[in-house]
Amino acid sequence: MKETWLKPPEIKDLSKTEVLHHRLSIEVDGKEIGKAELIYFGRPIRFYLLENLRIDPDYRGFRFSSRAIESINKFLDNKKTPGVLVNVISEDSKSRGLYERHDWKPTSFKDILVYSKKDLPKDVLAEMILRLTKWYNHDSK
Repeated sequence: MKETWLKPPEIKDLSKTEVLHHRLSIEVDGKEIGKAELIYFGRPIRFYLLENLRIDPDYRGFRFSSRAIESINKFLDNKKTPGVLVNVISEDSKSRGLYERHDWKPTSFKDILVYSKKDLPKDVLAEMILRLTKWYNHDSK
């Protein structure tokens, strides 16, 4: 398995919130069989939003998802920045369990998991992220 982190140029919006997109490409024999995207938010709180972790159905069951999450965790550890996953499937799903086995922690918001080596107030972080990313819904709790 080959992992490639691609870094598009920095994008700045009018609100001065810096957003960087990072893409993990997972390849087998030169064919992309999976990907993940991380979107960086720099203000008012630093975090990476994990989006679109996908593995080709023909390659599932070979630990590519686990290896991708391990690579993402290492990336976040190196950046010393928390990761956030929004819209996780139900609490008893295999994919949620996969993230939790790799140290992604639930919050009081049912659809959010947070990964961080720091002791963060996860619920405050989660609510702030929901508001920043415009996913805030009062029914989320």
